[in-house]
Amino acid sequence: MSGQPLRFVFGLHLHQPVGNFDHVMADHVRDVYRPIIERTAAAGFFPLTLHVSGPLLEWLEQHDTSWLDLIGRLAADGRLELLLAGFDEPILASLPRPDRLEQIARMREYLKRRWGHGVVAHRARVAAGARGRPR
Repeated sequence: MSGQPLRFVFGLHLHQPVGNFDHVMADHVRDVYRPIIERTAAAGFFPLTLHVSGPLLEWLEQHDTSWLDLIGRLAADGRLELLLAGFDEPILASLPRPDRLEQIARMREYLKRRWGHGVVAHRARVAAGARGRPR
């Protein structure tokens, strides 16, 4: 052992499927998603990596922009990294390469439009079968 501290990355994947009931989405935001982000922020448990699926992001745009604003502030402060994957939560490895890249591009564009931040794209690179940034 070198005596160096162990570095730990904690990531959350928040997802709701396309077409889920509004009350189910609202319940999850109220009972799970909002509390975990607020409590990790209050406890200083950072950095945190967060992935939010496209269907959930779209629902939040219509129903809870304050939660999205919180995520944006934490990312801007460097306390949270946004992780991207396919927008519609497809199994990227099962898609043809052009479709994988389209899904990744949709998520990247959403994140840039909403928050204007860079994102951690490792998951997307691996799924797209590329070394480095998706082409």
